[in-house]
Order: sequence, then structure tokens, then C-alpha cells
Amino acid sequence: AGNAVVGKVSEHASWSANYFGKIVKQALEANGHNPDLVATVTGMAEAGVALVKDTLVDKIIFTGSTPIGRKVMESAAENL
Repeated sequence: AGNAVVGKVSEHASWSANYFGKIVKQALEANGHNPDLVATVTGMAEAGVALVKDTLVDKIIFTGSTPIGRKVMESAAENL
């Protein structure tokens, strides 16, 4: 049990995000926690849309531009 975190990052930052994700997983495991509680998703906009439309997603935190934020909000609104 636990609260899993999935980070969808820009397709322009996939290497650094995956590297950071590996460090977080190592820290979790070193402290006796399940490293699978953290996942990093890379890809184009379609990957983000699929995440925010998924009915298993309870919370969304967005950092980015206003136009993309509106698209995230529109996609997520279907599951409110």
C-alpha cells in the first residue's frame, strides 16, 4: 500500500528525468520502501493525455505553460 507517484516529463528532458527517477528509486529502496512507488513517463503529449484521463489518477499537479495547462485541465475534467 502507498501513494504512487507518476511523473510525465517533457520529451525534451527525458534523460535527466529518468536519471532523477533512478536516484529516487534507489533512495526508496535503501530506506526499506518499494521503489515501484515512483515512475517516470516520457513521451509526447499523447502520453500526458492518457495519464490525466485515466480513472485511476486521483490527483494531478502541473507545472508548465498556461496553454498546456488548459489542455491538461480539459483532459482531466472528464473524470471529475
